[in-house]
Amino acid sequence: MTRFDPSLFVRRLIILSKGAVAFDQHFHLGVNLIRGEKNSVGKSTIAHMVFYILGGEEIKWTDAALQCSDVIAEVLINGATVTIQREISTSKMRPLRIYWGDYEAAYASGPEGWESYPFAQKGDSESFTQVLFRALKIPEVKEALKDRITMNQVLRLMFADQKSAPTEMFRHQDWIAKDTMDAVGALLCGYYDDRLYEIRMRLGEIQSRKDEINGQLKSIWSVLGTNADQIGGLQLLEQQKTTAENELKAQLKRTDETPQSQNDASEPGSKRDETLDRITKALRDTRTKLLHVESRARELEFEIEDSQLFIDAIKEKQNALSDAETVRSSLGSTAFDFCPACLAPISPEEAMKNDHCPLCKAEAEPGADRARFLRIQQHLALQLKESEQLQQDRISERNKLHSEIAQLRSTNSRLTTEHEQSSTKISTAQEEAIATRYRKIGYLSRQIEYLEQQIELATSIEQLKSERDKLQNEATRLKDEEQQRDALQLTRQEEAKAAVSAFAIKILKLDNGAQNEFKSPDSFGYSFRENQIFVNGKNNFSDSSQVYLRNAFHLALLFASTEHDFFRYPRLAIFDGLEEGGTVPERTQNLQRLAVELSASAPTEHQIIMTTSMIDPGLEDTDLTIGHYYTEDKKALDLPKVTEHLTDSSEEAGS
Repeated sequence: MTRFDPSLFVRRLIILSKGAVAFDQHFHLGVNLIRGEKNSVGKSTIAHMVFYILGGEEIKWTDAALQCSDVIAEVLINGATVTIQREISTSKMRPLRIYWGDYEAAYASGPEGWESYPFAQKGDSESFTQVLFRALKIPEVKEALKDRITMNQVLRLMFADQKSAPTEMFRHQDWIAKDTMDAVGALLCGYYDDRLYEIRMRLGEIQSRKDEINGQLKSIWSVLGTNADQIGGLQLLEQQKTTAENELKAQLKRTDETPQSQNDASEPGSKRDETLDRITKALRDTRTKLLHVESRARELEFEIEDSQLFIDAIKEKQNALSDAETVRSSLGSTAFDFCPACLAPISPEEAMKNDHCPLCKAEAEPGADRARFLRIQQHLALQLKESEQLQQDRISERNKLHSEIAQLRSTNSRLTTEHEQSSTKISTAQEEAIATRYRKIGYLSRQIEYLEQQIELATSIEQLKSERDKLQNEATRLKDEEQQRDALQLTRQEEAKAAVSAFAIKILKLDNGAQNEFKSPDSFGYSFRENQIFVNGKNNFSDSSQVYLRNAFHLALLFASTEHDFFRYPRLAIFDGLEEGGTVPERTQNLQRLAVELSASAPTEHQIIMTTSMIDPGLEDTDLTIGHYYTEDKKALDLPKVTEHLTDSSEEAGS
């Protein structure tokens, strides 16, 4: 069967109590029915355990659940087999442990290979929501909602919980912002566009940079008392600088050829000597520091360039890995006709075994190769994040050094002038000639420095104007893309609502209850922001009809996602207590049959986990049920049970 991603399916659920196994069952794709007597046998506890292990929060655990220590699940994330573990506790926001492989491999590895992630991001440590979103290929919601859109919020729209008000589509939480619910709905229905946010962020950055450039240009013109057009052209300035440099070389050459006076115009220890010594020392220290800072700035330029190549290489690896995963998914594993070691022919029967490697014949766990892809992707993502942060630190340090270099050059120029003035005291005709030459040298040096500043300013002006033009072109292109994506987003939103409404109306029409509005509804609507569902513009029905309506919406959302690949809904729905609100057995059993029929006709992989105390008799003795029928004497959590290491001898998962 075809699979749309993101997809998240439970293959196996294990609950531990003081080292013993209290629950261990395999789940399958399609409908999974957890059934038992009406109250206090553990059906809802199992549903809550599924919700919790996948990242859910704010669960009021039963006394039996609190006797358990950990819940473990083997799950399929976009086809990859992954094992996750979480401690059961009354404390909120417990971390999640992840092993990129199946449960048997995770058990055999001991503590090695497991990675622990907190509920919320802490410093450089990513949250498990970020890790799971990346594995599921669900984009992170940006802006102020970034920290609010967690796996818990996503799961609240995937879990029809009997403890929540039947009028609400999201699982109940004491307080939640309307913006958050609206963003979750847009995200899962596929019309949240993270690229739109990136475009708008970039447009804001472009406008800020353009304003900064205009400010820099105005500052340059105000300093010069002119505009860019009145500054000499680069070629003319370069010619003037070359002429001055040649004249300076000639003066220095004549100075070197002049015999140095044997007479000292100053007496040892004079005030002039002390001043000159002080200026000379300051000038020497400044030049030494300038050389050091310039050297460090050059080193940073090389490091930044080298690090950027490394960052680009990581991104290329990520793209190559994604391409390799796509190719493998499309073409399947490579089959060998001959052994590459000894060239012996490989029989077609051996090569056709899908559960074994066609070469070495080792048993191949379904989804293991995709789990390896996910593990490598996760490590590359962390490496990229760390490298980009270090790169930002280098760039920040380089910018600070450039500012320091400018200050040191200014200080060097001032001290050079002071040094020249302090060293030109005249005592003889010969010294007067030498001093005149030195003044000429000083004049030429300052002229060259001035011309260098003019060249630097002219270059800066041209670069700033060029950058501003490029930014304007980029902004124009991005605004065009923004308009296109806005239109696509609106189309996607309407398409998603139409798909969900069509399934909901179909399910409502097949209801065998007494609610007249359900028999032939004119319209079906919902608002994620207001957390409300409407039929014919109304949402005030009997309690049992409200429960049916909520369940119909969740089924509709699931099955709409099986027909439209742009949905980011993970194709998993959890239902706890189909018969709440006084629903009669015939009505809830009818909904069970509808779920099974819709599941059988769905074109892509999906999973439904339902708990019920009123199972349809025709579904009892089928492979849709999970575990045994739970009773007061034989509850879902077998707390006294002590067992050895779990193996695949327990129930096998369906596919």
